[in-house]
This record gives sequence, structure tokens and C-alpha cells, in this order.
Amino acid sequence: MPKFKAKTTVKKRISKITKSGRLLRNKMSVRHLVRHKSKRAKQNRMSKQPIKLADIKKIKQLLGIWWQELKEAHLLVRDIKKF
Repeated sequence: MPKFKAKTTVKKRISKITKSGRLLRNKMSVRHLVRHKSKRAKQNRMSKQPIKLADIKKIKQLLGIWWQELKEAHLLVRDIKKF
């Protein structure tokens, strides 16, 4: 069986995988045309944003990461945030 190659476009869009298994992405509109934007708008765009649970399954598939591990980790994080 051949080796699975992860999609490089997906790898580039993911900025971080947290210890709990959540995926973070960068917000748009930071690369160029920032001279006319306010300082607050630029700071807000520099922060990382979590990827929605509906999209995570497909992204993990493209990256070749096991889905069940992610689902368990994400549910744990969701339960912790409730308290």
C-alpha cells in the first residue's frame, strides 16, 4: 500500500494544533493593504481563530490525522469550557 501524502495547501492554512487537538487558523486581511487599517483592526486580525468542528473532520482527513482522537480531544475541551 502506498504512503499517504498530506495535502500541502491544508498544511499551510493551519497555523497551530493545540495540545488538546484543536486546530487554529490565521484570519484574513493581514498580508497587504494594511496601511489604511486601524491599529485595533490589525491586532484583531493577528489573533488565531479555531476552526469549526464541522470542517475539522475533512481537514484531519486531508492531513492524515486520525479523526477519533481529535473528536475525543475536542469534546473534552468543550466540556471544560462549560465549567
